[in-house]
Amino acid sequence: MAIKQSAILCRALFLVHDLQAHRDHLSSSLYTQPCVLSRDVLLASVFEAAGVEGGAHALGHTMVTEALEAGGPVQVVRRMAGHAAVQITLGHYAHVRDQALRDAAGALAKRRRG
Repeated sequence: MAIKQSAILCRALFLVHDLQAHRDHLSSSLYTQPCVLSRDVLLASVFEAAGVEGGAHALGHTMVTEALEAGGPVQVVRRMAGHAAVQITLGHYAHVRDQALRDAAGALAKRRRG
């Protein structure tokens, strides 16, 4: 996922949270129908507009992978993701990207050359 898409989706998640937190504070006199905000519907439209497949669940995988690649401690990333155990974070959400494999192979080759 491109960095721009990740930034858009993270902002969208914060927006959804804010909208849901404040929807009950909206004046009922402004609306003839109750304010119904479905997070899933709103996020689906945001993901579609950003050209990202997979929805919020895929974003969780991306966030975990990018946080670990950035050097985030496993326990910190586990808490960010809301997982009960690091086994969930590492076993199901963290992924090895092709570039990480190339980087590791390059570092190993460089080390062996001395």
